[in-house]
Amino acid sequence: MRLMSGSGWADQPIALSHLSFGTMPAAERITAAAGLAQAIGWRFLPAAPGERLEPLLGDRALLSSLRRKMDDLGLISSDAEIIRIGPDGPPPLGPLFEACKIMGIPDILIAADDRDAARLHDNLATLAVAARTEGIGLSLEYMPWTAVTDPAMALELVRDIGNPALKVLTDTLHLSRSGAVLPDPGSAYHAGYVQLSDAPAAFDPDPAQMIALARSARLPPGEGEIDFTTLLPNGFAPRLVAVEVPNSALQARMAPRAWLARLINATRRTLSGLDRSRVGRGAERKTG
Repeated sequence: MRLMSGSGWADQPIALSHLSFGTMPAAERITAAAGLAQAIGWRFLPAAPGERLEPLLGDRALLSSLRRKMDDLGLISSDAEIIRIGPDGPPPLGPLFEACKIMGIPDILIAADDRDAARLHDNLATLAVAARTEGIGLSLEYMPWTAVTDPAMALELVRDIGNPALKVLTDTLHLSRSGAVLPDPGSAYHAGYVQLSDAPAAFDPDPAQMIALARSARLPPGEGEIDFTTLLPNGFAPRLVAVEVPNSALQARMAPRAWLARLINATRRTLSGLDRSRVGRGAERKTG
């Protein structure tokens, strides 16, 4: 399956990110997503110490079986998670690169935890060279509690490194919490996908509270108070929308496929609303 972006937000393919599935095993994720989404995101490395993940890395037979099942059901992989770059640099990545090749994964998500700017720059640059050699892209995600807190900081870092394999990933929750706007929305250094979720407008700026909401209490698009029309300006045109909505309370009350369908339907409504808003703004400019 090949992703073909259309002219509007509502035409974009939708991926279900890893966190949207909760604790569902890999094979069940594929079955549940079939006919709803066009792509699936995978997490192979933990986002936090102690996170329990299904042991997929290094199991070539299992990965190949998952890939065949996805091919049979018309699904592709959108991205892999997560490389965290601390003071010691990234962990050994041979198994992750191998998994990406087997699963046909084009991008790996990165988080920056090293607050030594020069060292982070050097480690990112080295990682970008390695990824480009493997034919894999990297997407640096800014988050308010990490060393790269907002889109301007991320874009400056990525531009300075200047490797086309390294891009900036926007998550609407993190963008809204950063209080920033997307700089240069048409830049080629923005990643080819965006992560979409919603949340209440008011929030506790304590990092622990922001992390807790981000990992277990997000809302489906359109069910919170994030202003997507302002956050996602004209000129910003990713090829894919990845819905990332972990919500342990809501998921516990719904069957897995019903939950995923709710996410996809909410995302479609939100994307259609973005298109209507852009048409309205265009008409206002012509008559103004």
